[in-house]
Amino acid sequence: MPVIETERLILRGWEQGDHARIAELHGDEANARFIGLYDFSQSWIRLSAMQGCWQLRGFGKLDVAEKR
Repeated sequence: MPVIETERLILRGWEQGDHARIAELHGDEANARFIGLYDFSQSWIRLSAMQGCWQLRGFGKLDVAEKR
């Protein structure tokens, strides 16, 4: 998975350590109307699918973080 850096952002592939953050994001009902409501186990499946997409197809979603 690529790592892309701009002046303000870092875009990188999702990692196992991101699971708790993904579970929190998908478990928040305010976010659910935009991204879907998933429990802790379902969010693990989503994370695995995002990683698998890169392995199988060579493209996929990236995590976006602001540089500090």
